[in-house]
Amino acid sequence: MRETTIDITAAIPVAPAKPETDDAQLTEFVWYILLTLVSVWGISILTFGLAGLIVPALLLVPVVFVGLILITAGG
Repeated sequence: MRETTIDITAAIPVAPAKPETDDAQLTEFVWYILLTLVSVWGISILTFGLAGLIVPALLLVPVVFVGLILITAGG
């Protein structure tokens, strides 16, 4: 019977992971915030039904309106 040995000193070197840039971290943070908001909205729909769907949507109207004005004004 033949024994098989592994030479662990001949391992392939692996480059260390590059640190994320600030842009990548900001993008990831924004996605986590959006996921959290959508999840909380879904929980409110499950808890309160139609009111849980409508009330947050009505509260978001001024936010979206201001966002549209900022986009249109180039700000």
